[in-house]
Amino acid sequence: MTTQQIELASIEQAIKKLRTFTIQDLAGHTGFSTFDTKIGVETLMKKYACRMEVTDRGELIYDFGGLVRRGRKTFRERVNEIAGLMWRAFTYFFKVWIMVMLVGYFVVFVILLLIVAVASMRGDDRDQGFNMNSGAFLIIIRVLSEFFFWKTITGDLTYQRDRHGYRYRQYKPVTSDLFKSKSSSKKKKFIISVFDYVFGPHRAEIHPFENQREVATFIRENKGIITIEEIRALAGWKGKRADEFFTEMISSFDGEIKVSDQGVIYGEFSDFLSGKHTEKSTNIVFYWDEFEPEYLLNGNSTQQNMIITGMNLFVLLMSFGVLSGRLQMSVESAQSFQIYFGVIPFVYSSLFFLIPLARSFINSMREKQRHLNNVRKRLMKEIYQNIRTEMPLMHLEQQLNSSQEITDKVDPKNIKQLMSDEVYDWKGELFVDDNAALVYDFTLLRESQAEVKRIREKSRSSVTTGQTVFDTGAN
Repeated sequence: MTTQQIELASIEQAIKKLRTFTIQDLAGHTGFSTFDTKIGVETLMKKYACRMEVTDRGELIYDFGGLVRRGRKTFRERVNEIAGLMWRAFTYFFKVWIMVMLVGYFVVFVILLLIVAVASMRGDDRDQGFNMNSGAFLIIIRVLSEFFFWKTITGDLTYQRDRHGYRYRQYKPVTSDLFKSKSSSKKKKFIISVFDYVFGPHRAEIHPFENQREVATFIRENKGIITIEEIRALAGWKGKRADEFFTEMISSFDGEIKVSDQGVIYGEFSDFLSGKHTEKSTNIVFYWDEFEPEYLLNGNSTQQNMIITGMNLFVLLMSFGVLSGRLQMSVESAQSFQIYFGVIPFVYSSLFFLIPLARSFINSMREKQRHLNNVRKRLMKEIYQNIRTEMPLMHLEQQLNSSQEITDKVDPKNIKQLMSDEVYDWKGELFVDDNAALVYDFTLLRESQAEVKRIREKSRSSVTTGQTVFDTGAN
């Protein structure tokens, strides 16, 4: 091992023992210089999750907790991931099953259409024979295209509002050329409506590094400076997760942690401003402008749901008739007939109804949490953008319920429930005034915003590059 590796191993062992410390604590424990100790801590911050605190004397305290590796998944996250993979595998299998079942029934429908087409051609003009461009044949092709189709989303995002006025992102549906509404607007392809009937529509997914891209863009647009409060406003992280994400950004973008004269922690990213391109890599969207989409049962029209329900109910009743012996046929193998025309379609059609039923109960619970999350976003916006430090509970209630776009009325009980966490996250205070009314105070947040504004005004940094002194392509 090199000397540097030995020093880093010693610092890591000391961190395991101390857990929370100042650079001076760690230097005293290891015997290394404060400079080498700081370099070692910054190196380990790229490996382990870390949060920081500032004392009233401006001292920076590092907290590595139990030395949790960045990116390492918790047991709960692993269980959720495995459950997610199992669910995706099941949905894929069941979609294939749906396709097979629909094909089986659709063959009969195609045969009937062919008979009608041949009969119509014989009646109109027997000498022309079978015309590939005939209207009946084109109808068959178009109907086939509705069923033999696998792509369920376009990947293109659009915005819409739910019944409360919350604006959220969703995928544009793959539309049908066959089934049109009275307004001539295209509807979803029928096979996609069947998939959505069982498993629900796809929810718009956010890019896995969207928060990192937003932070990077924000840093480059704000003179290479960002605070923990601004990161919380961008990503919406709660509690220590915001602190850990802040240190993650420090290590990812070669930043430096600094503490202002007023005790405000901020990251300075001077080297990250080097560049020839100033355009945005992504749009900066604060957490409160990213409302969660509602949990729809299927997103189909009433007509589509009635057709799908009728089709599957027919399968269920017919298979039940086979299993109960009410529907019998004279075949060589009665057992095979029971399996292929009774057991398999009965299990299929039962799951076809049971899965949406189970999802409806799960969605009702998710909707309650989604509602609270969206209300929290509105509260965060009010806390972060309000110029006054003291906000009575009545003021918050009036502000949230006076929106022209969002009709969702919020009661004081929900506000108090959510504000208990926000007071902690934003380092605010809660007290009762002389009129026995609850008042929230976010003085530290206001001071942090004023301080970072002052720091940026003094900074002359911007995205730029130096003058070229050597060019490998020059003669």
